Amino acid sequence: MGGTLVAVLASGDGTTAEALMRACLEGSVACEVGLVISSRETAGVLGRVERINRERGAAIGLACVGPKSHPPEAGERLGPGDQT
Repeated sequence: MGGTLVAVLASGDGTTAEALMRACLEGSVACEVGLVISSRETAGVLGRVERINRERGAAIGLACVGPKSHPPEAGERLGPGDQT
């Protein structure tokens, strides 16, 4: 573990993110995943991070950033796929 500290953006099941996290922890990729950010509270990647933290004693942080946690400002209009 070590190298460049990175954050991963994921909104789905997280299979690619899990592969990256494991590769970093095993030392085959010279970086450290410090944070996983998802736009969906139900994204499968969140459970994968929790499992890796538990299994490997890692401390990868989790953040969910989306319309529920960061709603649009008064009068702001969002279309499909827009972020706040």
